[in-house]
Amino acid sequence: MEGVWRGMEECHRLGLARAIGVSNFSAKKLEHLLSLAAVRPAVNQVEVNPIWQQRTLREVCRREGVQLCGYSPLGAKGTPWGSAAVMDSAVLQEIAGAKGKTLAQICLRWLNEQGDVLLVKTYNEKRMRENLDIFNWELTDEERERISQMPQQRGLPGLEFISDHGPYKSVEDLWDGDGVWRGMEECHRLGLARAIGVSNFSDKKLEQLLSFAVVRPAANQVEMNPMWQQRKLREVCRREGVQLCGYSPLGAKGTPWGSAAVMDSGVLHDIAQTKGKTLAQICLRWMYEQGDVLLVKTYNENRMKENLDIFDWELTEEERDKISKLPQQRGLTGMQFVCDNGPYKCVEDLWDGA
Repeated sequence: MEGVWRGMEECHRLGLARAIGVSNFSAKKLEHLLSLAAVRPAVNQVEVNPIWQQRTLREVCRREGVQLCGYSPLGAKGTPWGSAAVMDSAVLQEIAGAKGKTLAQICLRWLNEQGDVLLVKTYNEKRMRENLDIFNWELTDEERERISQMPQQRGLPGLEFISDHGPYKSVEDLWDGDGVWRGMEECHRLGLARAIGVSNFSDKKLEQLLSFAVVRPAANQVEMNPMWQQRKLREVCRREGVQLCGYSPLGAKGTPWGSAAVMDSGVLHDIAQTKGKTLAQICLRWMYEQGDVLLVKTYNENRMKENLDIFDWELTEEERDKISKLPQQRGLTGMQFVCDNGPYKCVEDLWDGA
């Protein structure tokens, strides 16, 4: 973690970030970071609401000049990580009723009076207006006292999965891969994450991680599609029991890191036309048949339905053979991580020749 912070400080020194900060740091972890930081964190973004008031952490942040930013100010009821304790609080409902305000307004006003930055999310215009209507009135001392005495209950108990997104560094010693993994293992040991994994690890880097890992990675999330089939990496993942998760299954055409090679493939177009399917369905079916987890993104309802329509048919042996012979072309080159004075002096170093 110290290596990660040094990397962020280097970004600040180079002018790549005006300020740097942290999220979900406890009082103890924040004080430890402050003991070694050359550039002090500007903010600490944490869960804060009347049911989880972060009193000790707030004292540390005020003393050290770190701005506390509070997310889940209403408890994030209805989310996997949230709690109904805030919105169902009888105390808050009584205060709201007495003041002629909404329960949400009581929570937001309370946070505002603590001097915290509020991180509020809504797409409802009426709620947006209500959220802004908290500045021309105050809570009474009695109301503040009642809120201060509320039983405390953390809403965010932990995470389902933490992923280390790549063994990347452009300058020597800015990324401590072993240290990052040990930190993730500690999160797993403490029950803060049910599983941990990696992303963009080549077969060689994955095997190196497996050689010392106490907790084995559950998944490796990498670019994968018919034009970049990751054959060798797939073999390693299967042998070691690591689930391969494929992003950019259609090549991510139109993105800075993507390629048009998949969507423009004549072979895939021919197979799609023969089967009466879309080219996207051919790609997704092919990945599904490899036993990989597909990471698919779309906001189009028709495409969502098409993406799900891949389970009641199969590719033929001839079609699989044609796809297996497609020329291979990586979309994500990783050139931004290549540096003359770093560990990766060329793309081949970054991907270990894969």
